[in-house]
Amino acid sequence: MPEETDTIQEPVQEALPVLLLTIPQVASALHVSRAKVYELIRTHGLPTFDCGGRKRVPLHALQAWIDTHTSSGTETPERLQNKAEKLDASLYAPPFACPPPSRKR
Repeated sequence: MPEETDTIQEPVQEALPVLLLTIPQVASALHVSRAKVYELIRTHGLPTFDCGGRKRVPLHALQAWIDTHTSSGTETPERLQNKAEKLDASLYAPPFACPPPSRKR
């Protein structure tokens, strides 16, 4: 007959929600490169904080940042037309003002 042994059951731990993302995790979530994430931090205000010398992005801050940087889709046809016209004009406009041609006598 096998002997009964006392087994200690460890308490079941519930998985904690992810609150902080690493730069590679943010890159994966946004489907961009790590370099692009650093660019978004520098130029577009993607919020971060340093955690032991490493940058972390709070999940709630990333979600809020995405919400504020996502177009709402409420553009009216007139505003879309104005944007398209401005884009067309900028594509064909010279990047700087050209001086008038000089006249030689």
